[in-house]
Amino acid sequence: HLGGVKWVGPQTHTFKNLVPPDEYFDEHPEYFSWIEGERRREYDGINTQLCMSNPDIAGIAAGKIRGWLGDKAKADRDFKYVVSVTINDSTNFCKCAKYVAINKEEGVEEGGTKMRFVNAIAKQLAKEYPAVTVETMLYHTQLPKKTKPVSNVLIQLVADPDWRYAMDDPSGVNDRVMEEFRQRKEQIGDGYFYNWIKLGVYGSRSYLDPRPNLQHIARNIRIMNEIGGVRGFYCQATQSRGTEMQPLRYYLIARALWRPEIDDRETIEEFCRLYYGKAADDVLRYIDFLHSEYGHKDRSVNTMDNPTAIYDDNFIRVGNEILSQAEAKAESEEIRRRVATCRLPIWKLQLDRSFATLGEIFTFPVEWSFKIDPQDEGLKEAWQGTTDFAGWQTMRIDKHWTMQGEERRGVGWYGIRFDMPDSLGAPLALFFGAIDGTADIFIDGVKVAEQKVHPMYTWHSSFVRMLEPLAPGTHTIVIRVDKENYAAGIWKKISLIDMSAPIPEDIKTAATRFVQVAKDADLSKLSESYGPPFEQIKQFAAKIDFFLKHGKMKSGR
Repeated sequence: HLGGVKWVGPQTHTFKNLVPPDEYFDEHPEYFSWIEGERRREYDGINTQLCMSNPDIAGIAAGKIRGWLGDKAKADRDFKYVVSVTINDSTNFCKCAKYVAINKEEGVEEGGTKMRFVNAIAKQLAKEYPAVTVETMLYHTQLPKKTKPVSNVLIQLVADPDWRYAMDDPSGVNDRVMEEFRQRKEQIGDGYFYNWIKLGVYGSRSYLDPRPNLQHIARNIRIMNEIGGVRGFYCQATQSRGTEMQPLRYYLIARALWRPEIDDRETIEEFCRLYYGKAADDVLRYIDFLHSEYGHKDRSVNTMDNPTAIYDDNFIRVGNEILSQAEAKAESEEIRRRVATCRLPIWKLQLDRSFATLGEIFTFPVEWSFKIDPQDEGLKEAWQGTTDFAGWQTMRIDKHWTMQGEERRGVGWYGIRFDMPDSLGAPLALFFGAIDGTADIFIDGVKVAEQKVHPMYTWHSSFVRMLEPLAPGTHTIVIRVDKENYAAGIWKKISLIDMSAPIPEDIKTAATRFVQVAKDADLSKLSESYGPPFEQIKQFAAKIDFFLKHGKMKSGR
């Protein structure tokens, strides 16, 4: 009876739901983006946007929203209802003359047509639904110079400072962000913002990579509220229990949203002493070590291929020592489990690096031959048996083919001739740093392995496949990759692994403990994923099982 807020309908990137291409494109291509001389529902393998300058689609979108709301939202005045009118997750905006002219009139590159479109929908809904607010994001778009949001429109930013620092840090790291918040507050006049902040994907795509972003959460939320006109926050953090410092991070976020005047350090200590008991001093020491020693390091050494390069052997050694001491002081099994969960990120660092290097005897060159297969005819024409790559183009395997000038998706073939060293009969495996797509792997025309798990779970994950013995000398490897949309291709290193190489004891401990502690912590996702839980964990656990076979397989000579 005291009221509340209810989201109705899809909550993000809703253009595809408001005016579905499957329903409208064939008869009304004019509802969709004009790009390079024609109307398109997709471009470069990714959804386009709506042509928001078309006067018909605001009515269609409002009708769709009425269906989501139903009759209850008209009568129920105790609740605020929020519906989302947000662009698709794409930068494929319309370039037709009318659309571009509106943005020019509004003084922005992108966002003027959207503001008018959103306002038109909001005005229609306001007549029937006084309790409904229309939310839209400033996502790849700007606030226009002329048109202001009408009263029932909620503007959501997607704007983060560098969370390693306070926004008013004297170093000036966040000065530009501070100024942008001030400018937006002036632009919106009497209105206000909500802000989508990202505290779980900081600098990496893995939920178990260390994140030194805990020390200024409340301070930065307070500053965004006071100087930036931010009334509320959507806090994107990790999607799973057991991820890096998740309980503490959630506690800090919740406390900061409720009382932004809190002191971050006092709140961190309060949580740790209540949650970790006698182990708290060591957990706090680890948090300080992470932030003070690695929070301010130059992160340009990190790459897509190695997003955790700054976390060196010293980090692993010292972090393990501190948390091992904390675990020894835990006064109950429950607290011991909580401390052990803090060690999962360090163990994963050790494992990821060992997967790629233990027993490595040959690393393939970065440049391969490549051929796109738009009709998917390569298997029928036996491209897998190719030994002469004349006529194929050159493609690197440290970057997706879609980022190297080949815009087509679908099937692509990689091939290379290589000289196999004498492995002395060692049991061999192929290590793949990452393939974004499903894959079939052939050596000398014979299929030796495949990767058929959906790329949603595996696009950035390494995998290993056993090989039959390979004689020394020249061989050919050909890899067929299939990915229908977004980025596609091989984008991390490929190497040959000697499976007879023994595992160092500390790595063996990390492998065996990771599996049990992850299970105890109910770790269900390793990175952002909208598929079923535990699928990524299942893949990672299988990789650990395979890895633990190292040293148990003996050489054939």
